[in-house]
Amino acid sequence: MVEIGSLLLGAPPTLRLPYSLERWEGRNVADQDEPLLEMDEVAALIGVEPATMRTYNSRAKRRRAAGTATPADLPEPDRMWGKTPSWYRSTIERWRQDRANQPNVRDVPPAAE
Repeated sequence: MVEIGSLLLGAPPTLRLPYSLERWEGRNVADQDEPLLEMDEVAALIGVEPATMRTYNSRAKRRRAAGTATPADLPEPDRMWGKTPSWYRSTIERWRQDRANQPNVRDVPPAAE
């Protein structure tokens, strides 16, 4: 969001991210050196088809909205670029490990140790 006051005073606008994007699990995502992965890149990383990844994302979004999310659901994106979600590799690796430890979840193999 752009702060209106800075526009009225002639100063360059100050861009501020919404709080949910600035902070995630206690870390400042703006300072993250890790590259962000888009959905197709995450699909390739975990060995599923892009359509499967889109299903994981829409299912997780629906469950988060309903308040019924589980640890096996895809985590919230670390950053949104318009409507395109993106995650840090470490976020996906952590989710992948958590998902592998869930009962009745066999479609995403755990990361190689």
